[in-house]
Amino acid sequence: MINKKYAFVGCNEKFLEIVTRSFTGGLSGDPKGEDIYLEPLADCKTIGEAILKALAKSRDLSETEEEKNMNITDEEWRNLKPDRWLLTPVAAAERYKEWVKRVMKEYKYKTKRALFQNMQHVSVKQNEEHIIFEPTNHESIDGFSGDGMSEDLNVVIPANSSPEIIGAAAKYAIGNCRGKGTDFMRNLLFPEGQPASFELYASMLDV
Repeated sequence: MINKKYAFVGCNEKFLEIVTRSFTGGLSGDPKGEDIYLEPLADCKTIGEAILKALAKSRDLSETEEEKNMNITDEEWRNLKPDRWLLTPVAAAERYKEWVKRVMKEYKYKTKRALFQNMQHVSVKQNEEHIIFEPTNHESIDGFSGDGMSEDLNVVIPANSSPEIIGAAAKYAIGNCRGKGTDFMRNLLFPEGQPASFELYASMLDV
């Protein structure tokens, strides 16, 4: 996991959220990282700058060999390794419930279904050479996965790309999502139609 950083982009008709993810054997939103909210039609530079901030705070909290042999529960990590506890499935589930309540209130959604109706999720990972945007399949109300998603739908750019290119890549990857709400969001982000390739889209933006 050395030199890898992770983030997440979620977008619906009212907001675009960019969250730091960290690694403990799996990936989880990191409450000690960035959690940035933008307008869904924010400009590419603003989106790219936010993604760079989120990636910069991504952490590797992998277990050491000694810790792997300790055989303790998630709850016991709360006192032993508080940072790791924050990224356990139990803690992440608690935060998710609170997030749904908070966002529904802030953006005036009456139901969870309305909040997620047009939501799209994109995973972001950075290594020494590339930043990779992986769109997902919106399968159920709040269910997203990579099932049925071809790697051809990923957007891959150099790791040293400008904020404008990074933001454009994120936007294009949102347009590459599949499943529920994708037609709505694609039309919102690309009212004249999504360009046939990311390279074409970037050339149209003159960035």
